[in-house]
Amino acid sequence: MFGDEVLGEVNLAMVQTARAVGAAAKFTGSGGAVVAFCPEGEQQRARLVEAWRETGFCVVDAQVAAAEELE
Repeated sequence: MFGDEVLGEVNLAMVQTARAVGAAAKFTGSGGAVVAFCPEGEQQRARLVEAWRETGFCVVDAQVAAAEELE
């Protein structure tokens, strides 16, 4: 199998939903998850969270920081 069939409809829906609000999204590689970036800020993030939740997806915020900042 190649292409969209391998990725699956649910995984593709996560990316398509993010792109619909102008966010960038990339598969994590683990399957069943994406990482999204909202370059327009908090309002765009709120639109994405609402759209994902309406579609039935769970949203988990990631904290990006240097290791020493997390200690």
